Amino acid sequence: LGPRYDRNEVKGVLDNCKARYALHAHKDAIDLTCEALEAGKMVGWFSGPCEFGYRALGARSVFANPANAYACDNLSSYLKRRPSYFAYAVAINEDRCADDGIRSPYLSRSTQLSEYFGDSPVRLQTVSKSEPSGLHDSLDAFHKRTGVSALLNTSLNYFGEPIACTPRDALKTFYASGLDML
Repeated sequence: LGPRYDRNEVKGVLDNCKARYALHAHKDAIDLTCEALEAGKMVGWFSGPCEFGYRALGARSVFANPANAYACDNLSSYLKRRPSYFAYAVAINEDRCADDGIRSPYLSRSTQLSEYFGDSPVRLQTVSKSEPSGLHDSLDAFHKRTGVSALLNTSLNYFGEPIACTPRDALKTFYASGLDML
């Protein structure tokens, strides 16, 4: 529901800030993201229209691999500065939950994914194919590459800051937070 920025607008901000970057086709960006996540890195994702509200639903997100034993600790320590017992959001494709009848596109359901989090609860986001951010495609690609069907998903912002809305906000979060890739 929020603003969207085209490739030229994003490129203009990156050029103005003298950032090192490479332009990639969407599929290549997904492949690079999956490679980084598999290696245990935290990845900022800025794509499509900004979410309305304080929840990251895939357009302004930080993703991490839930199979990485340190992912939650790293998110808590370096990015969010919050207690490690706070529940994280986990994005999973809606079709992977179809048999259970679970639908939670806005992180409104708490559940357990014991293969990654034991008895700890997580907030679940089910992602449909129509998601404009490309999150569905990213989840599919990551699952095919690693066998892991979910991603940790938290908002693209640094501790005490609002969710990144503009390309400049995303770049500021990247440089301030210890993210490995944006």
